[in-house]
Amino acid sequence: MAKLKGHTGHVNWCAWSPDGTKIASASYDGKMRVWETDTWREVTMLGGHGGGVKWCTWSPDGTRLASASDDNVSVWLVALPVTPMLTDGRADNVNVPDSSLELAAANTRTEVANTRAEVANTRAEVANTRAEVANTRKRRLEGDPEALQACSLEELRQVGRCSSSPR
Repeated sequence: MAKLKGHTGHVNWCAWSPDGTKIASASYDGKMRVWETDTWREVTMLGGHGGGVKWCTWSPDGTRLASASDDNVSVWLVALPVTPMLTDGRADNVNVPDSSLELAAANTRTEVANTRAEVANTRAEVANTRAEVANTRKRRLEGDPEALQACSLEELRQVGRCSSSPR
């Protein structure tokens, strides 16, 4: 039997990772610890709760770890190095090397920038589509045969009438 040492308070909860390679423990000392199951070595310590950690669980895919205390719920990205995803802002207690945190932060910033660019592109596409619709409606109202033809090919197939044509 392995005795895992490190917590300074009572351990409230333990959870096996879905793949069985890690165990997370939640303690009244306000910390969670993640242990490798093949060596029983502590992989990392997760701080950030103001009070005792009462519960923890792994996401089904094993990439995130959620923890709960009286004052907050935290979600941690567990692809080692472990980095905080969502906390109450006290993630300065995360015990991983600075270089690992910097790499994780850089990757997260890149993902955020890419997502923002995708959102901006989608918004631009929506604006362009709205402008095209408005222009086509205007041309239909003016009796432009080309706009009316476009209506008969597209809208008539989809909704059975042109949205700007008289009923």
